[in-house]
Amino acid sequence: MEDKVVAVLGDHCSSCCMAIAPLLDDFKIAGLTIECAADAVTQPGHEFYFRMRPSMGLMAPLGIPRIVEIFKPKTAGFININDDYGHSFRDSFKAELAKHGVETVVEEDFERGTTDFTVHLTKIKRVKPEVAFYVGAISEGALIVKQARELGVTDQTALFGAEEMAEMELLSLAGADAIEGTYALALWGSVDPAFAKRVMDRFNAPMHYGIIFGYDALHVVAKAIESAQSLDPVKIRDALKKTDYQGLEGHVKFDSFEGYKNQGRFIPSIVKWVGGQRTVVE
Repeated sequence: MEDKVVAVLGDHCSSCCMAIAPLLDDFKIAGLTIECAADAVTQPGHEFYFRMRPSMGLMAPLGIPRIVEIFKPKTAGFININDDYGHSFRDSFKAELAKHGVETVVEEDFERGTTDFTVHLTKIKRVKPEVAFYVGAISEGALIVKQARELGVTDQTALFGAEEMAEMELLSLAGADAIEGTYALALWGSVDPAFAKRVMDRFNAPMHYGIIFGYDALHVVAKAIESAQSLDPVKIRDALKKTDYQGLEGHVKFDSFEGYKNQGRFIPSIVKWVGGQRTVVE
């Protein structure tokens, strides 16, 4: 308030976002999170805080119908980190799969810092689910996919990673051979090669969803200020509610539904790793 801030971009971490949101209501300043996944950020939500990406609870109902359409699985499995992130992913995806008649036949938890996933993957190989989801940090995901390849799991099961496994970091950690033919549910599909080159030239880094969300968030807020024709935070909030923007990540629009407030719900992309490259499954 003292600095006369009219809008806030951020944060990235869900716990920080949940702390910021009620403060923005108190100060009546519009805010747009760069990227955080916890449902509680926008459910039940706050009048002045907005999120573009689907929350963790929305990833399953938005993403599973497409997976079922493409792969037509009857059985599924999970190997996930034993924490709130892993459990919320597994539980929401398991419930959504069940709605489509897909039975979960194996569930394996692992602790953070695990490096040997042989026991978990052997159980998955024995049961032979048609699709299996692996969930954890990128370092754990790289080990899972490498060991799954070595054990032959990927020869019989379509292996799906959580959102981090759709980023180029997986390639650098696991290698092209290990990830070949595996999939991930991605927060973005593809971008203009010229934009990707700008990112590489500027940061010496490949494209990443954090870059995309930051870029889109800045443009969404700028367009809201332009639309409001005002630096009044309340008018900017009102303009954000009317956002209808085609961003790098997808179509950005904020809705209030099923207990969510100011929440985006664009459809996640399905990415397949082919020849060391992300390819979007159409």
